[in-house]
Amino acid sequence: MPLASLAMPTTAHASSSYLVAVCEQYKNMIKVFPADKPWTPANEVWSWSPPAAVVAGVDTWGNLADVRFRNTTAFGWIALVTASSGKAGIVNIGDGDALLWSARPYGQPHAIERIPDRGVIVTASAVADSDNPDGPRHPAVKTVEGGKEVVRQGFLTIYAPQPGQSDNPASLTRVDEFEYNGAHGLWYDGTYLWALGEETLTRYAITGSDLGTRLVNTGVQLAVSGGHGIDADYHDPRYLLVTEGSRVRRFNKQTLRFESLPIGDPALTNRGVKSLSRDASGEYFWVKSTKDDAAGSDRTPDMDPNPGDSTFRNWVSDKVQFFDGNGAKTFARSLSGYGYNGEFYRARVETVGFS
Repeated sequence: MPLASLAMPTTAHASSSYLVAVCEQYKNMIKVFPADKPWTPANEVWSWSPPAAVVAGVDTWGNLADVRFRNTTAFGWIALVTASSGKAGIVNIGDGDALLWSARPYGQPHAIERIPDRGVIVTASAVADSDNPDGPRHPAVKTVEGGKEVVRQGFLTIYAPQPGQSDNPASLTRVDEFEYNGAHGLWYDGTYLWALGEETLTRYAITGSDLGTRLVNTGVQLAVSGGHGIDADYHDPRYLLVTEGSRVRRFNKQTLRFESLPIGDPALTNRGVKSLSRDASGEYFWVKSTKDDAAGSDRTPDMDPNPGDSTFRNWVSDKVQFFDGNGAKTFARSLSGYGYNGEFYRARVETVGFS
């Protein structure tokens, strides 16, 4: 059943009723909530926990890092998920939430996307695949530039189906991979695949078919600084929303230009935004790491949302901040009634739309 069919009525806190999907890393779950209701167990619309997959002492499904929903001919709605400890997968929503496919791209997978009709999956790994037991295929490359050492690492991986099997995720096979520095974000807009990394935002065309599917750089490549998150602007499909190390911007796919956004304080609070999304109503919301809530500060253990947790995640937040269409803060959502605080890494509008 499409999750959108479970959306709840509007309340005074949100101008429109829509659902938000979050990657919550304390309990390592994907959760979906209505934007206009408190995030309590009673209001939870859907959740998913990955299966155990411990390899050499590492939970390869640890630290869920990305989720998005897509529609398929064979299975209806699916969820695409990655975990930065190693795994990427496809979840069959509403049929026991079973994994239809999973793989281990290595190198801290941070994003996943599906190309419809072709059934192709692309993943983005942020660092070198030093966790590959067969030896790294994409080691870090160190250079000296301007008298400083620069390390470039990360890569994209393409999985394609066997001929005639585009609706069968079990047939997916790794067919290509190539370096992409600091790969953190992917978005398919219905025509092109956009990849976001440490230094660049790049537009790729999808060519070939089945096992011959490849990504081809179209020549559209723009400089960014610490690229992290990319998402559609569902209020204005001309744009993609892009988060970087210390700013958030929108990118016009028609003019191929970045534009500033009226959100937060660019001189202070736009540092450390992990994801930024915008609903069709015009409302924005983001996840910004707690360590970056104050200028120049680094998160310390006393900021841990769950003191005593053996893992101190300095890249998460216990809240999702919402903004109106003019960029003014309106309200925030945190977990309530769960007996623990959420540790959110990413949040997206729950929809199967590309833009």
